[in-house]
Amino acid sequence: MKVYPEVRGLKFLPMILLLSVLFLSLLYSPPASGHDPNAVIYSVWATTPPTIDGTIDPAEWAPVRPMHFAITTGRGTITGTIYVMNDGLNIYIAVEVSDTTDQSGDCLCIFFDNGDDGSLSVGEDGFGFYGTSTGGQFQDNYYQGVSYSIDYDPVTHQYFIDGGGARNSANPGQYEFWHPLSSGDTAHDFSLSPGDRVGFTVFCIDESLGPGGYWPASHSHPDRFGDIILAVPLAPAVGGVEVPIDASRVVLAGLSSSAGLMVAVVLLALGTWIHARKGSSP
Repeated sequence: MKVYPEVRGLKFLPMILLLSVLFLSLLYSPPASGHDPNAVIYSVWATTPPTIDGTIDPAEWAPVRPMHFAITTGRGTITGTIYVMNDGLNIYIAVEVSDTTDQSGDCLCIFFDNGDDGSLSVGEDGFGFYGTSTGGQFQDNYYQGVSYSIDYDPVTHQYFIDGGGARNSANPGQYEFWHPLSSGDTAHDFSLSPGDRVGFTVFCIDESLGPGGYWPASHSHPDRFGDIILAVPLAPAVGGVEVPIDASRVVLAGLSSSAGLMVAVVLLALGTWIHARKGSSP
């Protein structure tokens, strides 16, 4: 068999090909999370922030891809839909649940795993709306080691309220919230930036159905929380117009580019190896 000198080294190509695949597989890996992979919400960039008045206006929330959920209580099931947007300053969350009565014992809360690691420590963020649409109030919460409770300093007797929320009096199943991505209260609030990932769970009480429940998991099981991936904006386009992009497209773009590069390198190496083997034949 005739072997050309210039292709003798190509006997190592299979090993080079394997190492190339392993190396390129490290260029992209999905974000680490200790949470439920089936409860991931990709926020959408809020070019125009929604009005937080308790009315989920389709025109305001139209760009959002909602996620549907169900909470089982002692006397029935609460179904719901959650919408998430953000800009560079705030996160905006709207939730509509199947509660048609406006009662003082109702509440809708969002609790967070700031570190997105599937565990809770004192200071994890949270907020909610408690009570009727007219007599109730927004409450800023934080995890105090056993449960989430109001952000209150027992020494100074001062309440800390970062953000706001409202409930719809005409349609009491609708709630809207806003909260700073970084309020500066690092002891009791999350500190996030566009593109970050944060764990979350929804807690809801419909007084008509007795004790409430959580979706996707209670604070006793933070490893089963869902995830919110905050959106990021694109750089200004030609003419200075900012084009919004949601976080899912960033993730998919990263996956596509890495996978595409991997495929290209593999095909190139494989083609070279096949060509070399043909060339080494008598």
